[in-house]
Amino acid sequence: MKFSYIILLFFVLGLVKSQYRISGVLYSEINEPLVNASIELKNKKGALIKKTVSDSQGEFVLEGVTSENFVLLISKEGFIDFFEKIVVDDSNLILENIILETNNLIGEVEFTGSKTVIKNAIDRKVVYVGNDLIQTGASLNDLMAIVPGVHVNNDETLLLRGNQVQVLIDGRLTRQTYQDLLRSIDPYDIDRIEVITNPSAKYAAEGISGIVNIVLKKNADEGFNATVAMDFDYDELPWYFVKGAGNYNFGKLNIRAYTNYFDVKDHNRLTQDREEVFYDTDRFPDYYRTTNRIGIDYFFDEKNTLSTQFQYGYTDFKVNTDIDSLSKLTNVNTHYTQFDQTKFRGYETKIFYQRKFDEKGHRLDVEGMYQHDRDKENINYFYSTFYNSSRLDKYNTTRLNVDYTNPLGKNAKIEFGGEALWYNLDEDFTIRETDNDLDFTRNVFGLYGIYQRKLKKISFQLGLRTEFTDLTSINSEETFKNDYVKFFPSAHFNYELNDDNEFQLNYSRRIERPSSYLFQPIRGEFNNYKLLGSNTLKPQLTDNIELNYKYQKDKWYLGLGVYYRFIKDEIGSNRYLDEDDSNTIVYQRINMGDKNEYGTELIVNYSPFKWWNINTTWNLYYYKRQGFINNEFDQISDNRLDGQLYSTFNINESLKLSVDGMYNSTYDDFSGTFKHISRINLSLRKLLMDNKISFSLMFRDLFNTSFVKYDQYRPLKSYDINYIQNQRFTFSFQYNFSSGKQRKNIERKSRNENITDGVGQ
Repeated sequence: MKFSYIILLFFVLGLVKSQYRISGVLYSEINEPLVNASIELKNKKGALIKKTVSDSQGEFVLEGVTSENFVLLISKEGFIDFFEKIVVDDSNLILENIILETNNLIGEVEFTGSKTVIKNAIDRKVVYVGNDLIQTGASLNDLMAIVPGVHVNNDETLLLRGNQVQVLIDGRLTRQTYQDLLRSIDPYDIDRIEVITNPSAKYAAEGISGIVNIVLKKNADEGFNATVAMDFDYDELPWYFVKGAGNYNFGKLNIRAYTNYFDVKDHNRLTQDREEVFYDTDRFPDYYRTTNRIGIDYFFDEKNTLSTQFQYGYTDFKVNTDIDSLSKLTNVNTHYTQFDQTKFRGYETKIFYQRKFDEKGHRLDVEGMYQHDRDKENINYFYSTFYNSSRLDKYNTTRLNVDYTNPLGKNAKIEFGGEALWYNLDEDFTIRETDNDLDFTRNVFGLYGIYQRKLKKISFQLGLRTEFTDLTSINSEETFKNDYVKFFPSAHFNYELNDDNEFQLNYSRRIERPSSYLFQPIRGEFNNYKLLGSNTLKPQLTDNIELNYKYQKDKWYLGLGVYYRFIKDEIGSNRYLDEDDSNTIVYQRINMGDKNEYGTELIVNYSPFKWWNINTTWNLYYYKRQGFINNEFDQISDNRLDGQLYSTFNINESLKLSVDGMYNSTYDDFSGTFKHISRINLSLRKLLMDNKISFSLMFRDLFNTSFVKYDQYRPLKSYDINYIQNQRFTFSFQYNFSSGKQRKNIERKSRNENITDGVGQ
């Protein structure tokens, strides 16, 4: 009997195979552990045997594996899929240091590393924001200072190669200016910042320059999370800013809210030294504004998401202006005053739906937006005689976008979609008791298609966009209609010489449609100048081509680029003297002619030590312009140099010192010469309570050098100095608190990203 049991036991053990474990560690190309990567173990027939995800150190373990031949599949958004045949042969298998390559064809990486890095995608440069900046309390300006090619101007506007840049949030247009974003976006929430010097056909063709796209993190803490912050600025007069933001995540439902209040008192002084008269103008802006929004995200399942957002804002703006006019002929001083009051009210509502299909990167995005704004202005002029102007603007904008992306295997994809934009401005404008009304309508309908592919070291993307524009402008003098169709091709080529060296060749066409208010015959009238529009303005077209080189290794990032830009029918101002007053300059917006720009750009980022980082960007370009001055055709040419330097010193883990400076060289326009301008800022940041609280002190324009000088020669001589209130002291405080314990993945609404999670995975 015992012998029978022994025989049965050996028989059962023969049916049970020995079990082993497979373990390994995952890293990115920059030696950062890859978190939450998917690891699948399949047999020869493709059946799933085991599945797990990597932990916070990039490590993974598959338990209970038998001796057999398997296929190991590792995948993560933004990285090329890793395949490897493995054999488990009567022992545990340890796979050390598995490196996943970045998917540069598309480029989406949910970067959670400790180090900020700069990467090249096929049509953009991408800065992945790491904890080395976030944990030192960096501001949005700090992040922009290291973004390749981006220049923060003296008035806190963004420039890209000498032109104002379009700013997007998660690939979508935003109502907020960059100054607003400085105070409304927490850098902790930023995943990456993308610079697109030549936007592809997927993007709306509007804009002369490129795009800066701020992509927010795709994670939200479950539970309640919030931030409160305050800024206090002081020079001659104080500025105040407070904000609160939070979200509550219920799993499938996420509710988010934001509010702010901004109170500004300012003083700007402008002196104008002319041949016959000297003007000394003091402007005292006094305004407050608030923005409030609430949004809801609902996740039906892993493949279907619906989001809505509502935003309301208002601004009350008052300006008192005092003007002293001293006649050099009679030595008589005359005092003028002007009072300007503007009230702005507006709201916006959005709805977004995303459908993700079974194949990674295969998805459909649909977004709708409606926006209504009401802007009421009243100006009282106390000059030689009293007169008044009043203006009531009502704006209505509706936009619909549909975008479809479909991967074609591992190394290619197609994208196509459409956009419809309906815009109307109804303006009631009265000046000197004369009606100057405007009814302006512009509808734009666009379609695009893109094909993208990766062939070993070469990647390319080809796109074509077509837009039909229907424009009707009815003012007090005439009716103007202009219907036209334009085509906007784009092409991007990328060649990876090796791991450290890369080349890019890009081309795109853009359009700059004249703003609706430029179709108004009389736009404004002030003491010594008048603003006139034109009802026959044509759009200006821009062709951009660039060649870029990138070297990146260890502590160095070096970017060198050359570019050419051709602008047809550039919109500018013809300046001439008023027939009734030889001291009044008329600025009339017209199509000036063509413009050629040739430029080169140098970008350097270097970290000599862990505690010290240096970033500098320089842009040198030559331009040749056609235009009009004094109603006569003319041509000008000149060189211009813009640069900035940003350096940070991490004194310890919670204390950071930064110094940044900017320089704009002297350059000419049709009327005169803008003198060079420079500025140096100094800031100190301190973190407390495990980085939940941050304090910062900033001294802006340390040596008081950032006022604007302009020597005008035509249509009359005038030496102007604008003493902008740039030298000021800023104190900032921010507190972040959270009850969340777990992270939930949220797919951001990102219709214009040109970044998906499919190709090469």
